[in-house]
Amino acid sequence: MLVVDTSVVAAWLLPDENSASAAKAMVHLAGEPGIVPPLFRYEIANAILSARRRGMTEAVAARMMDRLDRLRLEVRDDGQAPARLSEVAALHDLSVFDAAYLARRSDAAGRGPRARG
Repeated sequence: MLVVDTSVVAAWLLPDENSASAAKAMVHLAGEPGIVPPLFRYEIANAILSARRRGMTEAVAARMMDRLDRLRLEVRDDGQAPARLSEVAALHDLSVFDAAYLARRSDAAGRGPRARG
């Protein structure tokens, strides 16, 4: 299963974005569901709100939400305590938000997040 980052979904949804990696991920999602952490819901809602504040019409935002609803995304709680996510973030020089995606990807692969080196 593919762990999908919000930036990839936003690039696919937003009319002014164009990303080859987003297009590739969306092709993959046509074949099997993607995995996202609970944080995804807030991040994508914020991306759409930001686009609205930059002038996106309500009709375009509604179409984006329709497209989002059709994506095969499975929200999985990573079960990581905030202290653990902070530790993983520090080990990998990530934000805690990105550490949540790393934890999700590692869980999907059957292993925990590992330190570099």
